[in-house]
Amino acid sequence: MTTQTANMPIVDRRAGPAAGLLRSALAWLGGCIAAAMTVYWALGVSHLAGGVGEAGLFIEGLIARLPQAAGLIGLIAFLTIVPLPLIILLIRETRLPRGTTDMLLCALLGGLLAQIFGLPVLEGGAGIARTLLAALSGAMGGLTYWIMAGRPD
Repeated sequence: MTTQTANMPIVDRRAGPAAGLLRSALAWLGGCIAAAMTVYWALGVSHLAGGVGEAGLFIEGLIARLPQAAGLIGLIAFLTIVPLPLIILLIRETRLPRGTTDMLLCALLGGLLAQIFGLPVLEGGAGIARTLLAALSGAMGGLTYWIMAGRPD
């Protein structure tokens, strides 16, 4: 008897609507974590590029930012709890191709939320970089959501 675990979903689709809701909720939470970790690692790499030449100091900086990363997961979850289900509903109703569309619309959501709550584009180059980072983290969150949701069509 062989078992195939690589493509097994978190929650089986045949288990009913409650299981589908649980699967979507877990995928959303995974997307929030992925988006926060994208920002977390990008800030760590920028710290490294900013002149920290020793690996030990780089690791110390990442460890020091772990509480901020946990807070960022909560912030992303709070900011996306309403718009993300609406985006997923829009994708399903318009029958747009999943995966790429999940990434692009979540990237748009990330950039839009950065603008709504910080207006960084008005701050010049650094603000544009922050908006692009928010868009990148949104794209990674959207991709993670799509993968964890079982790669729906």
